Amino acid sequence: MADATELKGVKVTSSTPPGYPAHQQTTQDSYPPVIVTVATVRDDAVEDNTVLAAVSILFCFVLGITAAIKANQAKSHLERGDVDSAQKDSAVARLFAQVAISTGLCLAALAIVVYGILPAAGILTVFVD
Repeated sequence: MADATELKGVKVTSSTPPGYPAHQQTTQDSYPPVIVTVATVRDDAVEDNTVLAAVSILFCFVLGITAAIKANQAKSHLERGDVDSAQKDSAVARLFAQVAISTGLCLAALAIVVYGILPAAGILTVFVD
């Protein structure tokens, strides 16, 4: 049993064998295949903290060098596409850089107090030959 109907400008034909549900086939002009390319953009961009690590070397050399090494590792992980490792190394680099800067500032403040303020106030006598 074959039946042909027109539905919104598309010719619909159906041919169903006995005992099977109705099946609809459409006949339209053939179009070339469409190729869809999906680009994935990650929102979680990773900072490698290279500049912060370089500045932290001026405040505390040992901790600053450690921060620079970790920042370099984070950058290489990011170039390879390993985002998880890059995030971990970036966080460690930032931590070491912040500790290095804090340590350097605390030691500078302590030096100013011990060698500048206390001797000027007459509380501490610093002997300099």
